[in-house]
Amino acid sequence: MYSMKEVSKKMDLPAHTLRYYEESGILTDIARNENGQRLYNDYNLQQINLIKCLRACSLSITEIRSFFDSLRAHMPAAERVNILKEHHQYLDKKQQELADAVKLLEIKIDYFSKQE
Repeated sequence: MYSMKEVSKKMDLPAHTLRYYEESGILTDIARNENGQRLYNDYNLQQINLIKCLRACSLSITEIRSFFDSLRAHMPAAERVNILKEHHQYLDKKQQELADAVKLLEIKIDYFSKQE
C-alpha cells in the first residue's frame, strides 16, 4: 500500500489531481487507513497509469470516465474501442484544422514580409 504522498511522487501527479480523479469517479476503490488517509494499491497505480495515458491522448475527463465505466461494467472491449475511435476521429479533425491554420499563417507571414 502506498500513501498519497508516495503515489504523487511516483506517478508525478499532484495530490489534488489524484483527489480530483477520485471525486470524478474515474479512480475508484481507494482504501483508507484508520485516520481516513488514502492508501493506494498496485491496481490503483495501474488505473492511474491508464488515466495518464488517456489524458496524454487528450481524452476529456468525461471520456475517461466512460472508458472506466465500461471496464467496471465488464462491457465488451468494443465499447472502449469505440470511445478511442471517436476520439481519434476528433483528433484527426483538429489536426486538419491546425494544418489549415498553419498554411494561413504562412500565407500571412509571406504577405506581410514582402511589405517591408
